Amino acid sequence: MRPAGNRVPDPGQDRLMMALRARNPDRALEAARLMGEVPLSAAAQITALLAEQDDPRYDRAASRLAGRIMLERGLGLEDADTVLTNVAQLPDPDALSQLLGYCRRGD
Repeated sequence: MRPAGNRVPDPGQDRLMMALRARNPDRALEAARLMGEVPLSAAAQITALLAEQDDPRYDRAASRLAGRIMLERGLGLEDADTVLTNVAQLPDPDALSQLLGYCRRGD
């Protein structure tokens, strides 16, 4: 039995962090698939990476990210508008920072 408070390392999450540091969208998306459920903050970072790389998968990832944030955080129209604006401004660091703030709400 594991001691309380120790988490079992998630190999998908470790791969994702390495892929994000390496700025490799293919490896990041593969790691996300291995994880199954991707935390909102990781999804935001992947989406920003796709935008940064002018990756054709950005548009779909951006739509999914915005939808997830709005639904999972129960946002109203004003916040939803802000989320959509920030997603459209990726990879701008300020836009990513604001999105990460929404991702962490309720955690």
